[in-house]
Amino acid sequence: MEEKIIIWLQGFSNRFLDLFFQGVSYLVSWIGAIFVFAVIIFFVNKKYGFVLLSGFGITLGLNYLLKVLFSRPRPYVANAQIIDKLTTVGASFPSGHSVSAIFIVLSVLTLMHITCRAGKFKLFEKRAFKIVCYVVAVLLLIVTALARMYLGQHYLTDILGGFVVGALGFVGSYFVYKKFYQKSA
Repeated sequence: MEEKIIIWLQGFSNRFLDLFFQGVSYLVSWIGAIFVFAVIIFFVNKKYGFVLLSGFGITLGLNYLLKVLFSRPRPYVANAQIIDKLTTVGASFPSGHSVSAIFIVLSVLTLMHITCRAGKFKLFEKRAFKIVCYVVAVLLLIVTALARMYLGQHYLTDILGGFVVGALGFVGSYFVYKKFYQKSA
């Protein structure tokens, strides 16, 4: 079933979608995450940014261990009908890009809540703006999932597994921030 989803998505293949989904993949990779955390560290909240950056590194390490443990071949390796549109190495489960995407989304949304509660981000108090932020966040996660499948890199379960790993990693990081650093931020 999962391979059929990928083959169906790749049926829409064209140069624009190839470039678009490759761009999305780079945006939500560890490179995009490091950029987001650097912006947070240098311009918004150093302690929050450093805790998240550390937690993100630990989460990626856990993700790598899970990849080694499960050793699931990537879709383009398992099925010759699936085209490898973005050369990647390593195992398929869980998706590292999905880990990064959910970690970035949760980090930014939580930061908006923190700064709003501190009276430093009044715009987030506006219901319409908050709704737009959440819609954009959900769309980013959906587009990430589509990109990883369209590019032949992951199955849907790899992506869902990555979302779970990333969300748990963020929750752990936020717990550390809240317990040890939030009062002194």
